[in-house]
Amino acid sequence: MIKNIGYAGVLVLGCVVLSVTAAGEDPVFGDLYGEEGSAGFVEGKAWEEQGLVLPAYPDVESRDLIEVDLLLKNYPFRLLIDPASVSVGKDGVVRYTAIIKSRSGATNVIYEGIRCSRGQYRRYAFGGQAGFQLAMNSRWRYIRGGERGAEAYLKVLYDHFICPSPAPGKPGPVLRRLRAPNPDNFFYGEEE
Repeated sequence: MIKNIGYAGVLVLGCVVLSVTAAGEDPVFGDLYGEEGSAGFVEGKAWEEQGLVLPAYPDVESRDLIEVDLLLKNYPFRLLIDPASVSVGKDGVVRYTAIIKSRSGATNVIYEGIRCSRGQYRRYAFGGQAGFQLAMNSRWRYIRGGERGAEAYLKVLYDHFICPSPAPGKPGPVLRRLRAPNPDNFFYGEEE
């Protein structure tokens, strides 16, 4: 009796394998795995980053800077954004100058961009004594979550202020979000 059950199991398994194999050639499913090529698929234009143009170096003590309320507990830095530097490129990247100040008074100036469609950021330049200096090994990196570390502000900017990115050339919605006292209260569908 056990011998017959073993044969029955092999028979059922064989039928399943044959039906799955046949499904790949079935006219209903068509060519599932692309062995015959995909005549109907047309690849879109590959994403291309626009050329870099650095904005004017900000006055880090200016009253025009936007202080962003990050709503992070125990975050030891203040984040300010230079509104004159905020742009939305034809490549969909939102670029801005961030001024990060510590409680002790140290100040870092960073020109960077966020690519909403990929959840990535890129640092283009850092502030120095002579203005901006291009970042070495600048590349796209994924934005990580969490409330710890100096870069925690990137996740908050991505989640609540920058993304979804508005139409190229129209930074108005991003500026309104940055100035909002509560980032969860703004309307994402706004048009400029």
